Amino acid sequence: MKTCVRCGTPRDPAEFHKDPSRPDGRHPYCVPCRRAYRAALRVDAVARGLINRDHERDKRYRSRYGITAGTVDQLRARQGYRCAICDRHESQLPRGLAVDHDHATGYVRALLCLTCNTAIGLLEENADVLRAAIHYLLRAEELAASVHNET
Repeated sequence: MKTCVRCGTPRDPAEFHKDPSRPDGRHPYCVPCRRAYRAALRVDAVARGLINRDHERDKRYRSRYGITAGTVDQLRARQGYRCAICDRHESQLPRGLAVDHDHATGYVRALLCLTCNTAIGLLEENADVLRAAIHYLLRAEELAASVHNET
């Protein structure tokens, strides 16, 4: 067992990040404490102006999708700040709009709410499966009636 220097909790050594510079090869803070500590440092750095949020946002979009934050802002304006599928405004969404991209080509398609983006992913971006789901939903009343008539 190893005791976390920050919280004082004895834990399995596997619950500490590896750190070859330490005598025991493990960081002195347990994983939860280290995450909390690093998050607090980041919040403090942002508050003190040491980290530029716009730069970080731009860096994230460039690395994930190959586009700039400016491009995302242009897409938001072009779409009227609404999901390209369900038309909900981003102010109604707890997490705003997400970048939807084709996983095969990497090309960005549009901005979607988390629900619509997740639905497309769960349907494996397959239009045939989506059409089948639409057909199923259109027949839902008929299917429900047939199940209730059997009982």
